[in-house]
Amino acid sequence: AVVTVSGSRGVLVVGGATGGDVVEFLDWDIKHQWKVLGKLNRGRGMMPGVGFIGGKLSIVGGYSWPGAVDMIEQWDEDREEWVKTGMRLNHARYNHATVTVPGDMFPMCSNATI
Repeated sequence: AVVTVSGSRGVLVVGGATGGDVVEFLDWDIKHQWKVLGKLNRGRGMMPGVGFIGGKLSIVGGYSWPGAVDMIEQWDEDREEWVKTGMRLNHARYNHATVTVPGDMFPMCSNATI
């Protein structure tokens, strides 16, 4: 996913066939150098979603043995670690996509649960 982390734009990679827990970031300005952006609290594979929820970089769903994950984790820039949120998907899922849209685009969803 294309994201901005601590003011730097780049590419974020999470998950994969192995369901790893390491998140990596490639800063477009530095280039050619991947930075480990912490470890998730729960490894994710099979295309976990990446997007921004409430302005915070979030990892949504994914697959972790024995099935789909409903957990959402967010990047805490001050502590430089992934933290579990109280948010959960209504339906655990993997092999999905996420899209970040401005909050005013869907005002009827502003107070909805995820």
